[in-house]
Amino acid sequence: MIKINREKSNLGKEHELIIMNVYTGLLKKYPGAKVEFRKKIMGKSNTLKEIDVYTEIPIGPHTYKTAIEYKDYKNNIGIEKVQEFLGKLQDINIDKGILVTKSGYTEPAEKFAKEHGIDLIELRKPKEEDWEGRAKTIHVQMQIYYPEIFDIELKTDRRELVGKKMSGLANELIFVDENGNIYKNFNKIIQENIQNDLTEEIKTVNITFKKPYFFKIDSEKVSVKGMSFKYRFQKVPKEIIIDGENIVELIIKDTFTGEIKTIDKNFTISEKK
Repeated sequence: MIKINREKSNLGKEHELIIMNVYTGLLKKYPGAKVEFRKKIMGKSNTLKEIDVYTEIPIGPHTYKTAIEYKDYKNNIGIEKVQEFLGKLQDINIDKGILVTKSGYTEPAEKFAKEHGIDLIELRKPKEEDWEGRAKTIHVQMQIYYPEIFDIELKTDRRELVGKKMSGLANELIFVDENGNIYKNFNKIIQENIQNDLTEEIKTVNITFKKPYFFKIDSEKVSVKGMSFKYRFQKVPKEIIIDGENIVELIIKDTFTGEIKTIDKNFTISEKK
C-alpha cells in the first residue's frame, strides 16, 4: 500500500494535486512505496532542502529515493534551473531526480540533464501534435434494435373486452391476484416472452396464466386468464462519436524518449506508448 503524507501539502494548488494523483498511480505496483509532499531534508550543506514530491521505493536492502520538482513556468526551462536542481540532489543524496513542467526545456537544459541522469518530463494538456499516430476522434456506426410491441389483447370471459386492444404505458398496466397483491406488469410479462432474434418479422405471442389474475379497467377489477401481443424489432442506425479530448485530461511526455502516456479524468494512466 502506498503511504501518502498530506499534512504539509496544500492541495489547493493545482500542480501538487496533479502530481499527487499521477505519481501515486505510477507507484501502485511497488509494495511499500511512500509518497510525501514538500518533504524537507537536511543536506550535507547543513541547510534544509524542500522537495515538491519525494518518493521511496524499498528494493531489497536498499531504499530507492526520488525527488520530483515541478516548475510552473510559461516558457521553456533553461539550463540554470536544471543545474540548481542537480545541486539540490547532490546535497541531499538522492538516487534519482525528475523535473516536471507544463512548458518544455531548452536544448542546453536537455543536454545537461541527460549528462547527469536527470529525467525531464512534460505534464500538460494535450496539444494537436500529441495526437499524431493516435485516434483522436473515433466514429462508431451501430445498428440499434428495439422491440415494438402492439395489439395487446386480454383473455377474459367478459365478451365486451374480448379482442379489445390495450393502450397505456407497459409499466402502468398491472396484474394482481385475488388478494390485491401485484403479480407482474405488462412490461415484465412482455420481456419474458419475446425472443431476442432481432428479426423485423411480426410475431404473435399467446400467454395463458396458470391461475386467473385481475386487471383494473375503468376502476373495475376484471378476471384475466392470459393475454396476447404482437412484436417486431425495429432497426435504427446510430453513430457514436468518441472524442479523445473529452477523455484525456493530461499527458505525460518523456522529453528524451518521446514516450507519451495519457491521463484520463479519473487520473488513470495509460500504459500504451
